[in-house]
Amino acid sequence: MRKAIIVEAKTPDTDKITLKLHLEELERLLNSLNIEVVKKAIQNRYKIHPATYVGEGFLSALETKDIDYIAFDNKLSPSQKRNIKRITGLTPIDRENVILQIFKNHAKTKEAKIQVELAELKTILSELKGRKTNLAQQVGAIGVKGGKGEKQIELDRRKIQKRIAFLKRELKKIESRKEHIHKSRENIFKISIAGYTNAGKSTLLNTLTKANVSAKDKLFMTLDTTTRKLHLYENRYAVLSDTVGFIRKLPHHLVASFKSTFAVITYSDLIIQLVDITSNNFEEEIEVVHKELQKECEKIPKLLIFNKIDLTNKMHLDRVKALYPHAIFISAKEKLNIEELKEAILIYYKKWKNLSS
Repeated sequence: MRKAIIVEAKTPDTDKITLKLHLEELERLLNSLNIEVVKKAIQNRYKIHPATYVGEGFLSALETKDIDYIAFDNKLSPSQKRNIKRITGLTPIDRENVILQIFKNHAKTKEAKIQVELAELKTILSELKGRKTNLAQQVGAIGVKGGKGEKQIELDRRKIQKRIAFLKRELKKIESRKEHIHKSRENIFKISIAGYTNAGKSTLLNTLTKANVSAKDKLFMTLDTTTRKLHLYENRYAVLSDTVGFIRKLPHHLVASFKSTFAVITYSDLIIQLVDITSNNFEEEIEVVHKELQKECEKIPKLLIFNKIDLTNKMHLDRVKALYPHAIFISAKEKLNIEELKEAILIYYKKWKNLSS
C-alpha cells in the first residue's frame, strides 16, 4: 500500500476542531485510493505561504523515508507543487487531485467516464497555463513523472483542447437523450435522494424500491443516476433517483462536467436530503448539501432524513432530534421507520397531485 503524509497550515481564522474533522475526511478520501496516511503534520501560521503553502523549514524537517505522497486539504498552485516536490522529494497531491482520482476509479458507464476525463483535462489545462514544462511534469497528478520543454507544452495544450471539444460533443449527445427522458416523465411524481457522499443513498433506494443497486460503505460509489419505480398506493407510482454524493470543496471542474448528472435533482418534485447521523461533522455536511441545492432547487420541497440510526446511541439520537424536530430518523439498511418516511412522501405526492390536476 502506498503511503502519505497529510500536511496542513492552521491560520488564526481556522477552528482547531473543524480542521481536525477536515483532515480526517481527507484521510478517508486517501484511504479509498488505498493510500495509507502515516502522519498528520500541522504548522501554525499567520497566513498560507505563497511559494510552499507551509514554511520551507517545516517541509525540510519532515520524515519522508518510505513515503510516496504529501497531501494537502486545500488546492495547491502549480508553483507550490513544484517547490514542495523539490524540497521534500515527495509527490504533492491536494484534495482536488484525490477527489478526481476517486471519481476516475469509480466511473463505469460511458457518460461517467467522459465526465471524469473532461474534468481531469480541464484541471490539467488550467495548471498548464504559465508553465514552462511538459504535460508529463504535472506533479499534482497521482503517479505522473518526467517531462520535456516549453515547445512541447504548447502541443500538449492544443491536444488537450481538441480532446475537450470532442468530449463536450459526446456529452451533448448523451444530455440530449436524457432531456428526452426527463420530458417523458413530466406527468410523473419525481423524487431525488440527495446528500453527502456515503450517507446511504443507494441503500435507501434499494429499500424503498426493492432495487439491487450496489451499495458499499465507500466514498463516491455512485457516479451515475439510478432511477427506479416507487409504489405509493393502489396503482399510484413515483420515480425515485439516487444521485451523485456531494462533498466539501467538490472541484468546480467536476461540478461542471457532471452538470447533466446533477440536473436530475433540478427536475424533482421532492428532494430527500439524506444525512449520516453517525458522522462527526453532520451539521457541516447538511450545510454543504443545502448550499448546493439552493443554487438550482430552492423552490423544490425537501424532506430532511437522518439515516443509520441503528449505528448510534440513544443520547446522540435524542440530541439530534431536539436540533431537527421536523426531520425523520431512519435506518435504510435495517428498514427502521421506513413506513414513516413513505407516509411523508405520500403527503407530498398528494399535494403535487392537487397542484397538477
